[in-house]
Amino acid sequence: MTPQKAELRGTIRAFDPDTRAIAKAKLKSVTEATAQAHGATATVELLEAFPPTLNDPIKAKLAAQVAAKVVGASNVVEPKPTVASEDISYLLRERPGCFIWLGNQSERCRSFLHECTFDFNDDVLPIGASLFVALVEELQPAA
Repeated sequence: MTPQKAELRGTIRAFDPDTRAIAKAKLKSVTEATAQAHGATATVELLEAFPPTLNDPIKAKLAAQVAAKVVGASNVVEPKPTVASEDISYLLRERPGCFIWLGNQSERCRSFLHECTFDFNDDVLPIGASLFVALVEELQPAA
């Protein structure tokens, strides 16, 4: 028996607002056309969630330089852009800044964040604290 109703959920994520708008419009038109082609109807409800997390290039470069002083340049990696949903994206719309990932994998735990087997590596806490202190010291105006 064919169900009378179906509900699909997902996310649309993009770094560029124009690309995001195009994706939304295409999702709506393709969904409605597909339903119509099969003698059905479709309703597309798009809810706004988080905007993309976009680092300020100057602040990101500064953070990488400070991190290199704390953990050594070979331990600082510029990650590829990611479409992870982060509420810091709202802050970065208002003030220039950057989102920093502090690696914390260990021999004990190779899982990624949000995996059920993830176990935070407490040994990185002093490194993270040192990084934030170094950033504050770097950003303090000279007395």
